[in-house]
Amino acid sequence: MPKISIFTPVFNAQNYLEECLNSLRNQTFSDWECLLIDDGSTDKSKQIIDAFTSSDSRFIAFFLEHCGNPQKLKGLVRPEANGDWFFDLDADDFLEVDCLEILVNRQKQTGVDTVILQLKLVDEQGVKILKKIPEDNFNFDQILSGKEAGMLTIGKWGISTMGIVSRDLYTSANFDLSNNSLNLDEYVSQATLFASRSVAFSQAGYFYRQHQQARTKTPTPVRFAILHSDKMRENLVISHFGEHSNEAKIAKTTSLKRFLGMYTLFFRFQKHFSKDEQKRINTLFLETFKSFSKKEIWHSNLHVLKKCLLILPRPFVALGCKFYAFLRKMRP
Repeated sequence: MPKISIFTPVFNAQNYLEECLNSLRNQTFSDWECLLIDDGSTDKSKQIIDAFTSSDSRFIAFFLEHCGNPQKLKGLVRPEANGDWFFDLDADDFLEVDCLEILVNRQKQTGVDTVILQLKLVDEQGVKILKKIPEDNFNFDQILSGKEAGMLTIGKWGISTMGIVSRDLYTSANFDLSNNSLNLDEYVSQATLFASRSVAFSQAGYFYRQHQQARTKTPTPVRFAILHSDKMRENLVISHFGEHSNEAKIAKTTSLKRFLGMYTLFFRFQKHFSKDEQKRINTLFLETFKSFSKKEIWHSNLHVLKKCLLILPRPFVALGCKFYAFLRKMRP
C-alpha cells in the first residue's frame, strides 16, 4: 500500500486549521502522514497542532522560526518524510473525504508519476464554489506527457498543479531553488509537471479558499519577487521546447503581462511602501524591463497597444502604468 507524505506550512491559521486537519483525518484513505510546519505562528495555531499530534500519530509537528516562505519550509522537512508520494495541503484549505483515495486509485490504474486533482475555489466560508480548475467538461481520462500538462498552466490555468507526485520524481528533478528568499511555489509546481514522464487527472476534490480581504489588501514588497520566478519559468519552457518555439512565445507573453500588471499594482499602492522599499521594487522592475528585448515584445501575443507601450523607453512605460493605476483607483 503506497504511503502519502502531506506537507502543510502553517502561519497564524487558527481560523481554518482545524477544518483543514479534520478533512485530512476523515479521509477514506488512511495511509498518510502530515508534516505540520509551523512558521513561527503567534496565534492559537500551535495549540491546534498540539491537539492533533497528541491524538493522532500521523500528524507530525515542526516548529520553526518565521521565514514567510512555504517552499523553503517544505524543503527543510522533506528529508523527514517517509511517504512514496508527496502532496501539498495549505492550512486554510480542505479536502473532500475521498480525495486521497481517488488520487491513489487513479495512480494504480495508470502507473503515472503525477496525478492532478480538481481545484475547487470556494468563498471564505468554504461553502460556495466559485470556480473549478479544470472545469467539469475537461477530459479527465486522458494521460499527457509532463510537457503537455505543464503548458496547460502557462498563460492560463487550464489545470491545477496540485495532486500526488512520486517521491522519486521529486527528488530526482533538478529544480532551480538557489534563491530561497523567494516564494517559489508556483515555479516548483510547474517544474514538477514538466519533469513528469506522464500525468493523469482526476476529480478528487481540493477546496481552495478565496479570502475576500486578499483581493483588496496592500501587497507586500515580497510579492513583486514573482517577476524573478516568471523568468525562471520562461527558462524552464525554453529548456523543454527551444528558444524560438511557440511555447516559449506563450511563456514570454505571460511574463510581459505579469510585468505590466505588477507595475500597475505598484503604482496603485506606492504610497504604502517606504522609500527603501520603493527603491528595491523599482530596481527589480528595471532589471526585469532590461531582460525584455524589443524583438521579443513585438513578436509576443500581447495586444498591439501593450506592445507599443513596452517598446517605449522605461519612463514612458511607467507613465502609462501610472495612468492605468489612476483609472483603477477611480473605479467605484
